[in-house]
Amino acid sequence: MKSKSLDKSVTDYVKSLEKVLEKRKMWNESTQTILKESLSKIILTYDIGWKVQEKDIELMPVLGTKIYVNLFVNLKDS
Repeated sequence: MKSKSLDKSVTDYVKSLEKVLEKRKMWNESTQTILKESLSKIILTYDIGWKVQEKDIELMPVLGTKIYVNLFVNLKDS
């Protein structure tokens, strides 16, 4: 019984890793660009105190993550 339980756990783990790699590929190929373009358009169009900071560093080399984007919100006095 323990062997079957272990087999299922290993199978689930492998599937979850595949999903992570799939999502990482989607992030690198499309989502990241769409997000950066959308935030840039918002910042140029509206003066709402947003600032975007983009860094190119290796956060998780195993997954190939090299870019992160921070959105800073400057709360203005009303």
